[in-house]
Amino acid sequence: MRNKINNSFGEWHKIISNQAFEKRFPSGIHNSGMLLRSPKEFDDDNPAIEFLKMKGFYTQESISDKEMQSNLVLEKIIDYFKYVTPLVDYLNDAIE
Repeated sequence: MRNKINNSFGEWHKIISNQAFEKRFPSGIHNSGMLLRSPKEFDDDNPAIEFLKMKGFYTQESISDKEMQSNLVLEKIIDYFKYVTPLVDYLNDAIE
């Protein structure tokens, strides 16, 4: 995954900085842990270094109890999946 992000950082950045993505996921990309140092294959000044240090990637946004009880909750969840799909496809491509 790190090589994919490093080699196509423009594509990665385009996905996560997309206005529709940022609207649905204002807290951005989360990680499941961070390396303390840059991976040895990458320089500290690499523009993607913040992401190259991540051990995993996910998005997360809360849905309130009121929203969960709404008739529109399914549409909201589908909307989240719609706008996270490019990120999931990108990451899946890296591991295929």
